[in-house]
Amino acid sequence: MAFKTVLDINSKLNDFCAQAEVLLSSDFQIREAKCLLKTLKQYAEMFDKEKSAAEERTYWKTGKKQQGEFEAILSDLNESRFRLVSAISTLETEIEVQETAAAVSIPFQYYTRPTTAKLPKLQINPFNGNPFKFLEFWQLYENSVHKNNSLADIEKFNYLVSLLSEDAKHCIAGIRISSENYQTAVDILQEKYGNTDRLVSQHYTELSNLPRASNHTHSLRTTYEEIEKHLRSLQNLGESIEHRIFMTIIYSKFPSNILFEVEKHKLGNPKLTVAKLLDYIKGLIMAQENVTSAVVSFYPNRSTRSGTAECLVGAEEPTECLLAGAETRSLRCFFCKGGHWTDECQRYPTLAERKMFVNGCYNCLSRSHILSDCTVDRACFYCRRRKRHHRSLCPERFAKDPSTEKVGRQEDAGTSATMMIWTESVSTQTATNEMAAVVEEVRKSVEKIVDDAVNGEIDDVEVEDGASEASKKKKTKKKKKKAGAGEASADVPGDAENDIAGDVGKLKVADGAEGEGGGEEETKKKRKRNRGKKGAGGGKGQTDPPTIPICDLFPDGNFPVGLEMPYPVDDRSAKDRFSNEEKRALDRLHNDIYNEARQAAEAHRQTRQHIQKWVRPGITMIELCEELEKTSRALIKENGLKAGLAFPTGCSRNHCAAHYTPNAGDPTVLLFDDVTKIDFGTHINGRIIDCAWTLSFNPKYDKLIEAVREATNTGIKAAGIDVQLCEIGAEIQEVMESYEVEIDGKTYPVKSIRNLNGHSIAPYRIHAGKTVPIVKGGEATVMEENEFYAIETFGSTGRGVVHDDMEVSHYMKNFDAGFVPLRIQSSKSLLNTINQNFGTLAFCKRWLDRLGQTRYQMALKDLCDKGVVEAYPPLCDIKGCYTAQFEHTIVLRPTCKEVISKGDDY
Repeated sequence: MAFKTVLDINSKLNDFCAQAEVLLSSDFQIREAKCLLKTLKQYAEMFDKEKSAAEERTYWKTGKKQQGEFEAILSDLNESRFRLVSAISTLETEIEVQETAAAVSIPFQYYTRPTTAKLPKLQINPFNGNPFKFLEFWQLYENSVHKNNSLADIEKFNYLVSLLSEDAKHCIAGIRISSENYQTAVDILQEKYGNTDRLVSQHYTELSNLPRASNHTHSLRTTYEEIEKHLRSLQNLGESIEHRIFMTIIYSKFPSNILFEVEKHKLGNPKLTVAKLLDYIKGLIMAQENVTSAVVSFYPNRSTRSGTAECLVGAEEPTECLLAGAETRSLRCFFCKGGHWTDECQRYPTLAERKMFVNGCYNCLSRSHILSDCTVDRACFYCRRRKRHHRSLCPERFAKDPSTEKVGRQEDAGTSATMMIWTESVSTQTATNEMAAVVEEVRKSVEKIVDDAVNGEIDDVEVEDGASEASKKKKTKKKKKKAGAGEASADVPGDAENDIAGDVGKLKVADGAEGEGGGEEETKKKRKRNRGKKGAGGGKGQTDPPTIPICDLFPDGNFPVGLEMPYPVDDRSAKDRFSNEEKRALDRLHNDIYNEARQAAEAHRQTRQHIQKWVRPGITMIELCEELEKTSRALIKENGLKAGLAFPTGCSRNHCAAHYTPNAGDPTVLLFDDVTKIDFGTHINGRIIDCAWTLSFNPKYDKLIEAVREATNTGIKAAGIDVQLCEIGAEIQEVMESYEVEIDGKTYPVKSIRNLNGHSIAPYRIHAGKTVPIVKGGEATVMEENEFYAIETFGSTGRGVVHDDMEVSHYMKNFDAGFVPLRIQSSKSLLNTINQNFGTLAFCKRWLDRLGQTRYQMALKDLCDKGVVEAYPPLCDIKGCYTAQFEHTIVLRPTCKEVISKGDDY
């Protein structure tokens, strides 16, 4: 039959489908519906038969142009076919409902025809590729379509395509709609969006990335509901939420006043679970919402903000000030467009970020002019200066510690307003007194907790009067700390200490200071660390060579603290972080994370100290790597993805700066004249320690090594919360390029390798997105609290630029890669091996050989070509030059920065 016949049938089908839609929208008649249903099924059968024959005849007998027209017509026919299937299915459903209703017997004396309410049609919302909504979508689709035996697979495929959009639809694009391909499309969707492990990881990531709530009730409620949603989803996926990490995450997402209430509650409930913690926080939020609602209903025409600016600068009549507020208006942040005040934006928390975003007038935030041309005469909400800056850009607000801000700016408006209203009412004076008593009780409880904790740490330390005596005791503690993290204490001469250790002595001692830190507080902290190292080992010493796992050396679970350093003291960061009680409390909240990193760091320290004694010229690079990795695995007590090596051992030589590790059969030998960069990492639960040093036997390279080491120390000293990354690069380059080195009678300037950088570190992610340049320029992004960074510098006697060279050995799964369908079975098998053993951590071919993998070269190439795995070839400067590297891992704690990987060697 000619193709025209199919078009004729298609036209009739559309008419019948229109009749079905009219019938369904009017009073339903079963007999008429059955006749129409029978006709539709007959035409559907004719349509499929003639369409299939027409495809075979027409497609293969036409040219490319006609084929394109044919495919366009075929697409229209598929839409008609889908419309036909929908009409048949709807008619069958309606007929079944009507017949069931008619068969129901009515137990009354007189029979009346039952009336049936027409239920709304079940609607399945299209799935757009959001992994968190896939399970909900699939449950509805599976029950309605996938398990419906009355539908053919091609009909199910049409339904599936119609219910997909955006990324999800793109995922199965190109698959021909047919019965045979339906299950393939389902498998692709299940593999990409139904992967439970991947979904669990995404929930963890979303929880970690939630912004911290402000004191406003809307922000508190939103944060609480987001946390509860993700935890509920994790429970549905079979995950237990009763882990300490969830307690830490919850603590980090709420403001200090909520945390104080929680700490008070914990005094009577020491065994607080995650579920009970959330219930208690929910109660606090509900109470605050009730108070706010009561205030708004009492003063419906007043602003919900706690008064005008005069309230916050010491007005004599706070109640009048409250009632003189402006009219209620909707909140909209200028920076992130969120529902909060502009000066409380968490997405742009620093003054530098906000000014960069404004890029115009700092007074009215307009981008059409600059400050000198602004005509808006407005006073700052905080400092009361006129025509100087917007309240969200007030330098005084950023200069002082956030915990000392006025209650009127940080607390919820409703709560503050309620307390003011209560002070006006005699009948509610008792309630005000009780509330004040509760606040005072909380304050005393918190002070007692802090004092007890501090006194418990220093009960065996005597502090003598006088600044000079305190300074002497502080220096003694510093030398003991320098004696080694986790090793036997030994006195170190003062002139052997480098600049980093010297900076610890620069912590200012406030004469006569009480409670809030000073020389006594610093001495207490140093004493705590030394005492912990002395007794933590439980009497068990390390073997030589080291074989005892670090967790067995420190059975109490408290691992040596790294080198603690003060932050740069300037307008970018709080000057009193080290003595601020709130910061110290937050520091203790994250102690579990720090402790995991410290365990990995101790394993790194002991491994590299062993290698420095063991290594000698003449060994092969494979022998060097295998000895180092064997020792690391023993000390870290390797356990799958929970503990192990973070990336392959880098042993780049001479002009090769990074990313070289020997593949199987590599005959390269370590020579006396080589300059070798030893770079390896360890991790505990994804907390990565990335640390490197340069090895050389010939003293003629000492100046090159010294230049790079001092540049790394400079970068560490410059790092800190709110410090811009580009500023660190400028200081590193200045130090690095102040050196020259004479090699074989020729003088070379030491250059920073400008296309290599330090980087931020996240759990199971060695490069977390932020880069720390080692030359002037780069990002103006700032460092933030509780971020981990690898501060590493590279110096060269060559051009100071590296390029890809030599055979690839380093590989790592692409952290941001989406789902990619793999057709080769060996590629699927290799990817499963990578996921099980390395996850998103780097690996090398030697490690695949160690796992028993064979004939994986083509599969590995296929994964690299598809972007699932990234290859990292060695990075080299020009041949004949020499390069050096030093690297440390730091964490920006609330109280100070800690160089976690610091050891006796460097």
